[in-house]
Parts: sequence; structure tokens; C-alpha cells
Amino acid sequence: MSLGAPLGDYECYDYWLSNFVDDFVEQYNTTVVVSAGNSGPDSNTIGTPGCVENVITVGATGRLDENFNVAPYSSRGPVDYSNIIKPDIVAPGGNPSFAQVIDGHLYFFPEGIASVETSTNMVYTGVLNQYLTNRYQRMSGTSMAAPHVTGTVALMLNEHPSLTPAEIKNILHDTADFLEGQNAPNYDAGYGFLDTYAAVQMASIWPEEDE
Repeated sequence: MSLGAPLGDYECYDYWLSNFVDDFVEQYNTTVVVSAGNSGPDSNTIGTPGCVENVITVGATGRLDENFNVAPYSSRGPVDYSNIIKPDIVAPGGNPSFAQVIDGHLYFFPEGIASVETSTNMVYTGVLNQYLTNRYQRMSGTSMAAPHVTGTVALMLNEHPSLTPAEIKNILHDTADFLEGQNAPNYDAGYGFLDTYAAVQMASIWPEEDE
């Protein structure tokens, strides 16, 4: 899910969306992946439905360098009702946009994780997304990070279709890579950086539940 709302003066489960998503996971035994939001770097900035305990909340790292730094815009935990770790995990979402004056004109440069592409007046290094006009636009954010995790979950279920949402979350937590200079888990990066290969491998050998 690439949507959300700040909590403001309310708590997570005061919102209908939080309760709806929580009930959906429970009722349909379905894994729900949610972007954490782009209200960082302050703490307690994860809104609804990313604050729901049963969902997989995804924060963002900046450009894929040797440090895998959490992007400054990526929302941070904890959430209001407990000390559970949110976000759960981080994945590539791209660096924040920056502005630069060139020849007297102001240009915006959305940075991210894709290869460099040049156009008439701009150089973009971002995540390609289909935009409202059916063109492609480079953007950055936790909404760009969450699809990496969603795709990983799909691969895990392809290997082991009976995995429960709780088991999928545990596997993602257990296989995530620590970020340099950080102890995991924490309220900035959760359990660490997504490791798709390790998660799918663990899913393939995960034991079946006893009937």
C-alpha cells in the first residue's frame, strides 16, 4: 500500500483505516506491505496504516552506496501504542530531491537508484514510475521502497504458498542486513536492509505447520 495519513493528535487505532487493514490481515490471512511515509527524520512520524502491528512497514534508504543510509525523509518509529519496532525493514527508495540554479534557472533533480538519464535541461537519477499522464517520472520516497518488499513477499509465497503473514514478517526480519553503524532493530531502519535472496531461500525451507 502506497498511502497513509499522519496521526496528528490521535492514536493509531483511532483511525478506521488502521482497524480495516488490521482486520483484513487477520480475516483473510493476507500479508499487507505498507510504505512508512515521508515525514522523517523526526521520531514518531509513522502514520496510518503503517502504524498497524500486523503489517510490514517499509522505510527507505537513499542511493545504493556502501553505507545503505536511511533516507532523511523516511518516517521513523516508534508508534504511539507500544514499543514495537517500526518500520519493519528498509529498501531502496532514492535520495531526496534537490534544487540547483543553472544559468539563472531553477531546476529540480529527483535522485534515486536507477541509472542516469539525460534530457534537455535535467539529469535524473531516480526510480522510474508510471506517472499520471502515462509517461515515466523519476521519484523518491517510501512508496518507491515498498514495492521491493512486495515483490520479495510474492517470491517467498511462490516458494512456500502456505506461509502466514506472521511467518513472512519473521523471515524478513531474520534475513535483513544490518546497516553500517547501526544496531538492529531500531526505530530508524527496523530490522535492517531487505535481503531478497536470503528471504526467499529461508522461505523455501520453512517447515510446514502441523495440522
